Amino acid sequence: MIVYSSLASNQVAGGSVLGLQSALLKVILPEKTAVTNNSLVEARVMAETSLGGVNIPRRAQLIGTASLQNSRVEITFREIRINGVTHSCSGRAFDLKKLPGLPYTPLDAATRKVVLDELRSAASAIPIVGRYANQTEINPFNEEVARLEEGQEFYVQITNIF
Repeated sequence: MIVYSSLASNQVAGGSVLGLQSALLKVILPEKTAVTNNSLVEARVMAETSLGGVNIPRRAQLIGTASLQNSRVEITFREIRINGVTHSCSGRAFDLKKLPGLPYTPLDAATRKVVLDELRSAASAIPIVGRYANQTEINPFNEEVARLEEGQEFYVQITNIF
């Protein structure tokens, strides 16, 4: 397929891009997804739209790769499956505030509790530092994995479909 290009400036997330037409798709995650650097992420389109002469139906599948940077999951989409046919594309994820990437907290619940307890002890001058040092289920170094919840909605800006 040939991508339609316009010479006019189009408003997109984060500014304007000259000479490109883009589509901002609202998508949803169909299942709970644990992501690490270079892991695959699948998303489904929530509403029908078009990019140039290409119609993108509801429930079209987008597949991209994730990278974790600064407490955000950056997702670059490279494939879109439309009516059973896979096309190459270029796109990236934006949260619902149209900021690049999706936010995540790098600490799990148990580790957050430890950090809060340590901060409270430091503020109250009652030392409890090291109380959790021998507990194997608590690992403060788990920022290599983020979890995206099933049903999470976000935007994908698609600029090309090949």
